[in-house]
Amino acid sequence: MSRHRTARVSKRKQNPISQNRARQQAGRKQRERISRSKLGELRARKRGFNPIDVLLAFTEGRVPKLLPLKYGRMSKSPFAFFRGAVSIMAADLGNEPHTGILVQLCGDAHVQNLGCYEAPDGRLVFDINDFDETIPGPWEWDVKRMATSIVLAGLESTTAIPAVPNRLKPSLKATVRRSGCSRPNRFW
Repeated sequence: MSRHRTARVSKRKQNPISQNRARQQAGRKQRERISRSKLGELRARKRGFNPIDVLLAFTEGRVPKLLPLKYGRMSKSPFAFFRGAVSIMAADLGNEPHTGILVQLCGDAHVQNLGCYEAPDGRLVFDINDFDETIPGPWEWDVKRMATSIVLAGLESTTAIPAVPNRLKPSLKATVRRSGCSRPNRFW
């Protein structure tokens, strides 16, 4: 029993600089398996599934009389379809390379699932506010889904099409900076 406690204490006393170096080395090793640029590639290929079948498979447990309402809303625009078709995007992303770093995903990350609410301590919090599609998966999936939603929402707005990717860059740069990356400009 005391040996187990000693192990925990020694982990706590580990030098933060050496912990950071270990994380950096693990990241470099991971990038040997899959590079950042590979994560950003979109490979056009034939799907091994029927997207409508995937969409219908995820209606299990839903209220049947509300499904026509859902599909009607999805038919209004590409962004509306995107919002209602998380299962199709998950099936697509499941065939793409990823780092293998698994987290508890929002599962349905998009701009309309962001909002403000009051934290228990009274602070105003801006965060994801919808977790009904949460599932364990590669962290990149939520990032890719959020980035796609920003582009689609931008295309629906009055923003000119060529300006959308440029409007996405500041958001992604801020995300990279907040992640603690010491050299965020390496990504652009």
